[in-house]
Order: sequence, then structure tokens, then C-alpha cells
Amino acid sequence: MIRSGNDPAGKHVVVLGRSNIVGKPVACILIQKAKGADATVTICIQGRRTWRDHRQADILIAAIGSPKFVKADMVKDGVVVIDVGVNRINDPSAKGGTRLVATWTSRP
Repeated sequence: MIRSGNDPAGKHVVVLGRSNIVGKPVACILIQKAKGADATVTICIQGRRTWRDHRQADILIAAIGSPKFVKADMVKDGVVVIDVGVNRINDPSAKGGTRLVATWTSRP
């Protein structure tokens, strides 16, 4: 995140997903008192109502494995969205019948 110019220090980071592979490790890294970290972190669990209450996130990390889950109305203007997900959906018009899509659906 630092190379992109989005230092998480002092920011509110919301991590969507609590997997042992992405969600928990990312949260643990970001709460450390170190360069490239030192953020306030909230972990949101898919399927719970609470994740919709985090429009105040400065940085949103989507790591839930559900295609097109995060919509523009779920985040505030200016949020930095990091999409960790790689999702394959059926698409008869695509070669092989599937295509890769993001978790995040951006504003038009």
C-alpha cells in the first residue's frame, strides 16, 4: 500500500473476510506498530449485517471470494479498495465458458 501512496497509518481499514489465508494475516500485519501498518482494523464476516455499517472505511480490503459482492453504495467517496479475490463465473460467450471477475464493482 505504501508504494501506491496510500499509507494505512492512522486510517480505518475494513477487511471483508476472516480467512486464515488472507483476512486474518492482513489484519494482523496492519495493526502492528510499524511502517506500512499502524491502522485501526475492523474484520467483517460475510453474511452478517454489520459489514454494511462500515462506510467510514478509508481502506477496504475485499477478501471474501464472492464475485461482484462490494457495490459502490457500500463505501464512501475516496475509499481505497484492494480486491484480493479472484472469482470465476459462467459466461457462455467467453472462451472456455467462464471468465474472471472482481469482487468490487466500481462507480460508473
